[in-house]
Amino acid sequence: MIFWLMTRSSSPRRNKPTFALIVRGELCRRLDVNTPHRDLPGTHIQGRNSSQDGEFAEDASDLFPPIPSTGTVGGEQYGATFVAFAAHLGIGSGSFEWLDEPEGRP
Repeated sequence: MIFWLMTRSSSPRRNKPTFALIVRGELCRRLDVNTPHRDLPGTHIQGRNSSQDGEFAEDASDLFPPIPSTGTVGGEQYGATFVAFAAHLGIGSGSFEWLDEPEGRP
C-alpha cells in the first residue's frame, strides 16, 4: 500500500495538491484539492470501487482542512490534510511523521 502527497512546486499549482491511496499498483482513492472535476467545482475525492463499474467522484470541500487557493501553502496545511484524508480512509496516522520539504527546494 502506498499513501502519498504530490504537489507541483511551480505556482499556481502548489495550492492544488493531490493525495492518493494506491494498493497493489491500482489507484483506489485520490483527493484533489482546489481542482475542479467534471461537475464538481473544487476539492473532491475520486476513485474506483470494486462493487461499481467505472470511476466515481464526490464533493469533499467540507471534509478536510482548507488549503487556500492563493498565497503561500505551508507544510502544516499539507500535513493536516494528509492526516484528515488518512482518517477518512480508515488509515491510522498515529505513527506518521510529517516532514516539510527543505527550504529553497524548487
